Amino acid sequence: VWHLHKLDPAAYNKDCLAAFGMVLHAPEGTSPFEFSHGSMKENISTAASTFSISCNIRDCAKRQSTFLWQVRGIKYEDEEFLDAAVLRYVMMLGLMRKHAKQFVVPAYDMDLIWHAHLAFPHHYAADVVKFAGRFIGHDDSVNDRTEGSKLNTSAEQTRMLYFK
Repeated sequence: VWHLHKLDPAAYNKDCLAAFGMVLHAPEGTSPFEFSHGSMKENISTAASTFSISCNIRDCAKRQSTFLWQVRGIKYEDEEFLDAAVLRYVMMLGLMRKHAKQFVVPAYDMDLIWHAHLAFPHHYAADVVKFAGRFIGHDDSVNDRTEGSKLNTSAEQTRMLYFK
């Protein structure tokens, strides 16, 4: 649930600040899926009893199951492929800077890197401002791929921008 919540960085930041007075993150050197804030555990347990998640986690989990099916192939374990995906992700952030009003649609490899980046909220917030010039949310609710849909049209526009 923690990882899914972080996929909506605006909601995650808002919810954490409201409940805990700070954005929670995995300590340096640990997995972004591991939660251990040492002496804060008691305070966090108390706040967590009233914690409210402002995004729909159940729907997010359903959408992510479809996404994870797309990124399950053997190539996603290849370091060269992933290194190229990181470069393409940074290029995507550059497109978002240059075309701020465009709904940029990443390819699956870039989206996977984006999800990994979102797992580290503090780094994500600073990095995305550095590369995109502003905070970028992550909207995984746009799923309709039919011709003429926002996703389909925006994906085609994004492809054209990449090859400009």
